Amino acid sequence: MTAAGGPERAFLTYSNNHIYVYPEHHDHDAADVFPANWPYMLVSQGSSYSDMPFVKALLMAMAAFSDETRDFLKDERLVAPTLQMVFRRTQKSVYTRDQYLSSLAHPTVFAAADLAPERMVALAAALKADEIPPMVRLDVEAEDFSDAAGLAGLSERLFSTPSAIARIWRSDAFSRTMTVSAAKTEDPNGRALVFEWVLLRGDPQKVRITPLNEQSSKVRISVDWHDDMRITPNAERTSNRVDIGVFASNGVHDSAPGFVSISFPLHQSRMYESVGDGSVMRLMSVDYSGKDRLKYFDPLLHWTADWQDEFEYNVNGEMTGWNRVFPEETLTLLSDGVTGANKPAPQHVLEMNGDRPQLSMANSEPFRD
Repeated sequence: MTAAGGPERAFLTYSNNHIYVYPEHHDHDAADVFPANWPYMLVSQGSSYSDMPFVKALLMAMAAFSDETRDFLKDERLVAPTLQMVFRRTQKSVYTRDQYLSSLAHPTVFAAADLAPERMVALAAALKADEIPPMVRLDVEAEDFSDAAGLAGLSERLFSTPSAIARIWRSDAFSRTMTVSAAKTEDPNGRALVFEWVLLRGDPQKVRITPLNEQSSKVRISVDWHDDMRITPNAERTSNRVDIGVFASNGVHDSAPGFVSISFPLHQSRMYESVGDGSVMRLMSVDYSGKDRLKYFDPLLHWTADWQDEFEYNVNGEMTGWNRVFPEETLTLLSDGVTGANKPAPQHVLEMNGDRPQLSMANSEPFRD
């Protein structure tokens, strides 16, 4: 998910009849530390050999397809998406369509105890070639996630692949918006499609999904900043991610999901304040050190620094300056170009040195690592 070209290769295997199962090892223990969710593989809870029950169940389902159905799937390159649908639709906790279109069926990692191979075999054997659902294909048509955001000026676009889109929240903004289309999704038998967009993970009060046409093939997604999250309200395991699942229904079956994922730097501590009638939220402080949270973060994606920024605004809502609070000193910066000591404000540059940020001033030697 974080290697150069990795997501693109994962999609190419998925769309060419390959499906893989990987153990999560330590990526899904006390916390789900995956930066995204996607349908390109299955991930098993546990370490080595925890994947084998899933491999065997998938093989049994593959063997249960009729010859006509299996040939159709191979020709249409829908083996992997269909196996994903069969697997997710028949877990022990999933018996109804509403349950399938919920977080019950689409966690990041799956437990072998939830496998129901006999139900997988039954659904696969009953699946007819002219009922096969499509593979979801997504496009981002507009967004305010950028290629250079936050102090480090890093991209927020982790990957954009046809069945999974992942973003990293680096901006100081309280709300972000995307317009996402699934209009390129085509049913292999030419059936008309209707789309379901489902919040699988995240606070329903902070995520808004607005359909933009009758089939819901295009939606506007608005997401507010999230603080600490659990993968479900009553779960022990924590998460730093919002997941939205996208399903195409051809009137007979719902497809395997496509995903839109947004991960948050929750090792940071942020404080926002409402302005006026509460419709505007502005950032008041952000602690980059993570010292109060002690949360794991992926050093390929995020960084820390030993300071806290505290922002100040005038009556018009314009930022007038901020205090950069270090453990032993505070640097006051004003937006009019002078520091608290009435000297020319230094030009600050944040550069990444491996996985660590180095803050330097363009008109002096680096002063903080």
